[in-house]
Amino acid sequence: MVDPVELIVGDKVYFTGSGYPRWQRDTDGDFLAYGTYGEVTSLEDIEDGLAEVYFPSIEDHIDCCVDELSFEPAPPLPGGFAVGDMLYFTGRDQTFENGDMVEHGEAGEVMGTFGDKGLAMLFPENDLLTDCRLTELSRDPPVPLPGGFRVGELLYFVGSDLCLDNNAVLKYGTRGEVVGRALPSVANGNGLKLKFPGLGGIAFNPLVLSRDEPPDDALSDDKYRRARRALAARKEQQECAAPQAAAAEDLEF
Repeated sequence: MVDPVELIVGDKVYFTGSGYPRWQRDTDGDFLAYGTYGEVTSLEDIEDGLAEVYFPSIEDHIDCCVDELSFEPAPPLPGGFAVGDMLYFTGRDQTFENGDMVEHGEAGEVMGTFGDKGLAMLFPENDLLTDCRLTELSRDPPVPLPGGFRVGELLYFVGSDLCLDNNAVLKYGTRGEVVGRALPSVANGNGLKLKFPGLGGIAFNPLVLSRDEPPDDALSDDKYRRARRALAARKEQQECAAPQAAAAEDLEF
């Protein structure tokens, strides 16, 4: 970090912030990336903690916070990544107030740091940088989930009421959020992990999950139940007798 008292016009500095401007691109549509080298051109607003800097890669002179400037090259980014690396987003789909969005599996470019446990990412067509945790980023594209489901998708549990280890009960028709793939021991490696309000995470065979809300009277409808069981039996036979429903397990998020 630069000491404002030591800073003078003409000093050569490195940008160590998260990517600027964070709220919009400059007039040419460029972002200032972490570690970029520039020259101080004005200290008119130094009392407000700002220094005007010219960066060769950016057409506009930019007012930077002095605590985002350094006389020394910027330290490495978290996770061993570098500015310009292309990474895949492995979190749930997100849409932001300004209309920007990022989808599970979308590739973006590393632009800077987001604290010590994340990165500021630039995704195609977005005007803002997106702060992502390291756990939401990967050099490799995410493996598709069983059944064509997506992380963040809301599904209904359509199996029989399930008693959990903590004596809680997952009721038929409860809706949960897909958070990823279950352990390989679940449904012959084809299980899904869902998160339910107040119940934490539970692993399932996709056969007991549905995108469509089940009918209210299905519990007392033997014909519906028999049809579900017959469908499950055929599916399981095709998958080498995978279990009808995986045992529940507590997961941490």
